[in-house]
Amino acid sequence: MSYVITKGAPEIAKMAGAEWSLVSESENVTLLLMDFIMEPKMSMNAEIETKIKMGLTASVKELTKELKFYLEKEKPHLNNSNK
Repeated sequence: MSYVITKGAPEIAKMAGAEWSLVSESENVTLLLMDFIMEPKMSMNAEIETKIKMGLTASVKELTKELKFYLEKEKPHLNNSNK
């Protein structure tokens, strides 16, 4: 699956999105593979690129936590209960 982020993308992004898939490892284990992409509006120096990567990493960790909760509890994570 893939998607393009239309709301909440970093301001520096011309386009941002991800490709992801679920891979069954065993009867009770599923692996989530996510590959995020971002096309910046302008060239970035190494310091800004590092900060963007750190922010995306934090977002991915939060997304993973919320998806895990949803799959296990069959209801949205409390962070998303009003959305």
